[in-house]
Amino acid sequence: MNISGIGNRIISLREQKHWSQRELAKRVGINASVMNRIELEERPIKDYELDILASILNTTTDYLLGRELNEDKAVYSSPESMKQIIYLLGIKDLPLNIMKDLQHIKPEDREDIKKFIEYIIYKAKKRDNPKRD
Repeated sequence: MNISGIGNRIISLREQKHWSQRELAKRVGINASVMNRIELEERPIKDYELDILASILNTTTDYLLGRELNEDKAVYSSPESMKQIIYLLGIKDLPLNIMKDLQHIKPEDREDIKKFIEYIIYKAKKRDNPKRD
């Protein structure tokens, strides 16, 4: 997919983190020249790359695609959001003490949980559709 403006949004978020293009490419798991071409919008971005970029840059795929104006990520921003996600995942046997402990998780820990969930979803999609790459 090639969405106009996506390169500038990626560059802006990358620069906010004070990362070089090479550093972001390394975190995404792609070649630096590929990242350069993505930022210049010379190469279409693959779906799974978009997911990884959004996660690494702590934003949404909708923001990167230009569908929303704010790069802040509302999901995972509160214990209540996390409880809703756990419910939506169908995890019904989570011990009550864990649900209570969600109230004390720091934002950086919520970010780790978010990344783990996104990774599990990515793995599941890849397993279900191995020809995706």
